[in-house]
Amino acid sequence: MYKYRFFDIFEFTEMALVLTSTLFILLVVFAIYLVFLLLVSIQWANIETERTAIKVTVTVVVPFRNEQANLPKLVGALSKQTAENLEVIFVNDSSTDESVEVLQNALADFPFEHRVLNLEMGEGKKAALAYGIENAKSEVVLTTDADCVMEAGWVEQMALTFEAKTQLVSGPVVLTGNSLFQRLQRLEFFSLIGTGGAMVAMGKPTMANGANLAFRKSAFDHVGGYAGSETTPSGDDEFLLYKVQKAFPEGVKFNKSNRAVVVTEAEASWEAFRSQRLRWASKWRLGKRWATIFTAMLVGLVQLAQLVCYLALVFGWFSAYIVVAALALKALLEFIFLRQISQDLTSKKLPVWLFMASFIIYPFYALYFALVANFGSYQWKGRTY
Repeated sequence: MYKYRFFDIFEFTEMALVLTSTLFILLVVFAIYLVFLLLVSIQWANIETERTAIKVTVTVVVPFRNEQANLPKLVGALSKQTAENLEVIFVNDSSTDESVEVLQNALADFPFEHRVLNLEMGEGKKAALAYGIENAKSEVVLTTDADCVMEAGWVEQMALTFEAKTQLVSGPVVLTGNSLFQRLQRLEFFSLIGTGGAMVAMGKPTMANGANLAFRKSAFDHVGGYAGSETTPSGDDEFLLYKVQKAFPEGVKFNKSNRAVVVTEAEASWEAFRSQRLRWASKWRLGKRWATIFTAMLVGLVQLAQLVCYLALVFGWFSAYIVVAALALKALLEFIFLRQISQDLTSKKLPVWLFMASFIIYPFYALYFALVANFGSYQWKGRTY
């Protein structure tokens, strides 16, 4: 009897040790994440929105493939730009619809110098961008996508960020859409834009978006353009960001002005959304920089820890007070960060209910894509990768 009692005590002690160790690890992960969140929140708040800049000329480069529905809206937005001496180059990446004809009609009264080029060698977004950049006449190239729109001061605002040492400027992108699914994507994108902008301000850039990216043509040539990222169709933005930052450590900036915002519609269907996230993951896996790896691992561990907290509340593994307090502190700091980004970029308040919905389901979504990103294929612009 005493023998069995001894082993019962041993098993109980072993279980208590496992639970105590797990709780300790969870709290450490949360603590590191909360410190990181405080740092990026402070960095975001301290990003300057007004600068005394030098005068630069700008060429906007727009690659497109099968965008007949979106090109007229983009042309309309570009035609209202307030910048002087603006050049716009559209590069057709083997469209199979009426994109070229629709574009030519939309450009009939376009007020700026413009050209429509057909990509003759290679295929894909990087090849189209490189061809447009090669033909650009201006000192600074500003890229965007065919499904985007922007305010009249966009080009001028992005150009104002260029100081003497500035080689590349990352700008904010905001998603639109009325469905709950699209609004959740918009909220997630706030976190990506905010973290990306803060990391640029810290001198450790991790992400940028080609829908709103400006750089000196000389810097693009200096780092070899998109060479080295041929294995993925995406990544024109982030790989160029890394290369420029490595060559010019003080040359990368982020513009958080709401006049520099580019707007695009969030994905309407799960399949399109899934393909988009898998495409993004294909470039993140190749961006082997410690800042990117640290950020990705920290976010992944935090989401896993949050799922463990859910299970702990259901099965009573730990004190409910400790678990709820940890989740509440995480939610509070995330809400403050995202609310500030929403106000800065859109001048709109972040609905609490929308944030809480995202907060609850995000760990499931994040870990799903962390697992499936390494398997299978995805569709993009009618091509399979």
